[in-house]
Amino acid sequence: MQRTSDTAEEPGAVARVRDWIRAYARFGADISGFSASEIGVLAEDIGMSQADLAQVALHPADNSELLQRMMAAHGLDAAALERSDPAVMRDIEATCTRCRETRSCRQDLAAGRAGAHCRDYCPNACTFAELIAAAALRQ
Repeated sequence: MQRTSDTAEEPGAVARVRDWIRAYARFGADISGFSASEIGVLAEDIGMSQADLAQVALHPADNSELLQRMMAAHGLDAAALERSDPAVMRDIEATCTRCRETRSCRQDLAAGRAGAHCRDYCPNACTFAELIAAAALRQ
């Protein structure tokens, strides 16, 4: 599928869902108007499980920028992870999309303390730590 979003160079889960709907759905449609089979096709097309897609649709915030910045604060490259392990990146994106701690995330990123404090609120903190540990083992 060709991306139609102008919001980010590497759109997150919400942007990919929005792009797919724009490309394949009727004008004004949203995911609630799709049949179960259409939702299955959408989930497969963007590489998400139907359960993750349902969660993303219920929490329509696109936290892509926060995710990119949080990963960078941990020394992780989101684009490289997308290329090397897209399934892990989709899981991280879906988790970030459902997160309700965006205020804490923004504040810590702005203050330059996100890498040290995100363990207190970030649902992806353990995944980031595992990715860092795995990278250290490869070196």
